[in-house]
Amino acid sequence: TKIFAPGAPLPYSTDTSSAFYKAAVENYEYSKKLTRKDSMLAQSWRDIPPINMNGVTRLNKLLIGFLSSQTIFLDQASLSFLKQNISMFDAINATFAAKFKYNLLRPITYIRNEMGQSTYNTVIPTLQHPAYPSVNATTSAASALIWESLLGPQFGFTDQTLSALYGSFEYKNIQDFVQQTGEQRVSSGINFRFSVEAGQRLGKKVAEEVNKLPFKIK
Repeated sequence: TKIFAPGAPLPYSTDTSSAFYKAAVENYEYSKKLTRKDSMLAQSWRDIPPINMNGVTRLNKLLIGFLSSQTIFLDQASLSFLKQNISMFDAINATFAAKFKYNLLRPITYIRNEMGQSTYNTVIPTLQHPAYPSVNATTSAASALIWESLLGPQFGFTDQTLSALYGSFEYKNIQDFVQQTGEQRVSSGINFRFSVEAGQRLGKKVAEEVNKLPFKIK
């Protein structure tokens, strides 16, 4: 976790000219212009088993779909799952080590208490652990780098894993997926943007190291 530490978040401040305050303003302003698609995307990433699958399961299900659409040998497919899951779980460990080191409050707490917006609410219930960094952004970015190494960065796809509940979501390439998945954490009010960006950097960094491991396919 020391190797993959994301560094400190923005310095906490209630000064209206500070970067921290402006980050919270972004979350608040987003709540005024949310589209139905924004809300559905955020709802689709909510962990509410057995209605929704959790994020790790969803990312693995996406990989199953990718592999099914390609001509890939079983050993290569197995290695892809191995890399993705090592990346995700190492990234999750590093994320939670940072979360409880910095113990950063969630946007909803700041917006209600420091900005005086007592009626502000998030699209989905706020998670019961610290805000920095975003674990959803971390696992998505870690998976995405593994996908790119297998399929190439320009691989586009449609996520239909929960289409019966929330519709499907199209991505022109893998980084578009990373961007949109991170954005829903900001638009829904669950995370500050800097928490998402730190999670994305962390996930990518972990996956880069996993890609360097000397795996052998016999």
